Amino acid sequence: MQEQIRKAKQKSILWGIIGSALLLSIYFIIVSLSNSVGHALSEFWQLWYWITALVVGFGIQVGLFTHTRQTIQLKKQLKGATSSVAAGAGVSTVSMVACCAHHLSDLLPILGLSAAAVFLTQYQLVFMIVGILSNILGITYMLSIISKHHLYFDDNKWLVRLAGYNYKRIFRIEIPILLIIFLSGTLFFSGNPAASSQVADVQQRVLLENQEVQGNGIWVGIGGEYQRAQGMLMFNIKITTHSGSLDFRLDKISTLKINGRPISLPVTWEGSPPGGHH
Repeated sequence: MQEQIRKAKQKSILWGIIGSALLLSIYFIIVSLSNSVGHALSEFWQLWYWITALVVGFGIQVGLFTHTRQTIQLKKQLKGATSSVAAGAGVSTVSMVACCAHHLSDLLPILGLSAAAVFLTQYQLVFMIVGILSNILGITYMLSIISKHHLYFDDNKWLVRLAGYNYKRIFRIEIPILLIIFLSGTLFFSGNPAASSQVADVQQRVLLENQEVQGNGIWVGIGGEYQRAQGMLMFNIKITTHSGSLDFRLDKISTLKINGRPISLPVTWEGSPPGGHH
């Protein structure tokens, strides 16, 4: 039985890690497909503390749910399906439904869906606050189920300690505090555009994939970004001519085409004069 308990503990931890990785993967896949890999990475580094809190919270809940299911099975084998264990089986299923339902708020702020881009940009931090607070409530709820139905073994010291708390009292204190945090955060971020400017800036920028071509000893690399708010497309062009000569004016021979049609735009050259290696 001790070996089974040990394996059940490892399985709970593993599924918690998988849950976190899955949520993070969903973020990277959807944002990368809708924009670019570079944009997904840029947004993650801008918002890593928010996204990490959401991802870790989800993983903890998946791990706790897996623990309850594993413990129910082991206790059934050990002493039969007592009323407490049987009740725990039903409650744990309901709890997982609730756990999954509230995690819609985890996905909304980090997906960056184009259909709701303006709405999510404006209220993204509010959604993230909701997601993090719901994580806290979800974890507390799962622990209360584990405590109420004694879904743990005595050799699991940290869970024994957590199960010893009065969760009815914790909920009475926790819910008003989280509600105050939510209302305060909503009022602050909704009424203070500067506070959410970091998120808005990330959501409004689409990074373009870098491209590079070479010929006649000249390497040309181009990247850039599209600013949604201003409707502005910005290019960064890098030219390397270590083994060739740039004996022409780039601004005179370059053309910009959109959907195959050349676009005339005012262009100025601020680099070195034609000729030589650069």
